[in-house]
Order: sequence, then C-alpha cells, then structure tokens
Amino acid sequence: MKTSRITKYDPTLSVEENAANNNVTTAAIRSYIQSKGIDRSTDRQIYLYNKVKEYITQNPKDKAPQIAEALGLTANTVRKYLRMSEPPKPKEKKTTIINQVDKVHFLSVSDNQTDILKVILAIHLPKRMRFQCDLTAWKLGFYKEGLQEPIQCYDKYASMLNNNKVKDLADFDTDWHDGTFENIVIDLPCSVEIPSTKSRFDVSTHFSSLDELLEEHEKMLRLAHRKMQTKGILVYKVMDFTFQNAPYWLSDEVLRMAKEIGFGLVDKLIYIDPKHSKIDRRRTRFTASVPAHAYFFVFRKTVK
Repeated sequence: MKTSRITKYDPTLSVEENAANNNVTTAAIRSYIQSKGIDRSTDRQIYLYNKVKEYITQNPKDKAPQIAEALGLTANTVRKYLRMSEPPKPKEKKTTIINQVDKVHFLSVSDNQTDILKVILAIHLPKRMRFQCDLTAWKLGFYKEGLQEPIQCYDKYASMLNNNKVKDLADFDTDWHDGTFENIVIDLPCSVEIPSTKSRFDVSTHFSSLDELLEEHEKMLRLAHRKMQTKGILVYKVMDFTFQNAPYWLSDEVLRMAKEIGFGLVDKLIYIDPKHSKIDRRRTRFTASVPAHAYFFVFRKTVK
C-alpha cells in the first residue's frame, strides 16, 4: 500500500474519490486513514456542523426546514447542529483532519495555489471552510484539490462555460447590497497581448492594452470594496510581467490602487509556477510574457 503517495487526502470526500484524486487504490486510502488514526465519522459531523453554522451566519432568519432544503440535509440533522455550541470531538486515540492545518502549511511560498488559499483561510478566516465569493471563478481552477468552491461564483465570461455554478459578473452588482461580503477572491489576467485574429490564447487570459489592464484592475478593486463589509478580507492574485522589453511591476500598481481605494495589506504569499521556472521565450512576439511567480495579496477593507 503506497500511502506515501497520498498527498491530497480530503476528509469531505469519499474513500473512492480520495483514491481517484491521489491515483491510488481504495485499499491504500483505507490504510492511510488507519495509520493516521483518522476518525472519518467525526470529520463528517464537523463538516456538516461547519456547513450549517456558515449558512445560518449568512441567513440568520432562516428556519431548520429552509436550511435543510438549501443544504440537502434533513431538518432534524440541521436542528442537531444548530443546538451545538462547538464542533464534535473525535473518539479517544483518534484524530480529525477537517479543522486541522498542519504547522508546516503555514507557508509564505508555494507551488500550489490551492494550498496558499487554504493557508489564507486558516489564518485570516479561521471560522470558515471556504470563501464566500469569487469574482473571477472561470473554470474553478483554484478549487480542484480539496478546497470547497465559494458559495457565490462569478465570471465575466460565464456564458462561455456552460456551468451553472458560475454566474455572469454583469449581474453581481445588482445581486447583492453594498457591504454584504466578509471575503472575496479575485484573480484577473495580468498580461497584455497584441490584438490578433489568430490569437492562440484564451480570451480570459489577457488584455489588449496596458490601459485596459489597469482600468479593469481598478474597477474590480472598487467593486470588491463596495460589496465588502468593513474589516472584510480580499484575496487578490497578481503578477508582474514583461512589457515592451522591460519589467512592468503590476504588483506595485495594485498595492497603490488598493491603498487609495481603502484597503490595507495584511499578508502576502508567493506562488511559484512549477510549469514556468523562467519566462517563456515562446511568447516573445507578444508584449507580455508569463512570469515565474505571482503574489497572493491579502487585503483588509479599512474604510467604508
């Protein structure tokens, strides 16, 4: 049983799903669970407890039947967790995984974006298992390795996705009142491509000019600021790039804009792209190149 190959164990998934995610047998997953002393039953209960508590925080006026319908649970199950003041405890000599974040995961540099987002949740939003809203969800790439998808997902190109989980960003402003969200995630394109009818790059990965890029970043920062609660957390991914044969420090521009709008920087994590250890020279005919790293800025809304 090659339990050493199991690096993406997710307590919210079934044994079969974990086996598929880690490319091992179900027997290997069961052996891993046994060797780690994992209490899967309690993990499941903690997951449901967090789910119910998170929902009632967002919808304090809803009753058990409404919560049950929204979460796909029974009303009695919902009532059980509503009565609890703290999460269930594991059995003696057993452990739970779902509320744990290993100390080594409190990283500041990683080649895994999902791990970075998990750390941000653990440090800055410890009462949450997932983010509330992603305004640039696209194909939900951040959430494919054991991180739950946000409650609300939007994208400018939602109509191209054929995915009912992702809604059109054009509707976001009218869908929600100002000051609604405690946290938001944004990952805008950070490159400029010379317009071409033969472009081989996806429409969602670049802008046609530097002015358009900067305008969109400022627009999204202002939109997030308006829809967030004071002291809310904004996770903002950004990267520097090469523009007209010189470095362009977009991260500095984003920091400047965020401060002017009313955000304070509270954390910064660095993502190292394992597929691009150096600038991709195959794209030199364009005005921007893929950088080797990106930043995950964690902003807090400091003013209304």
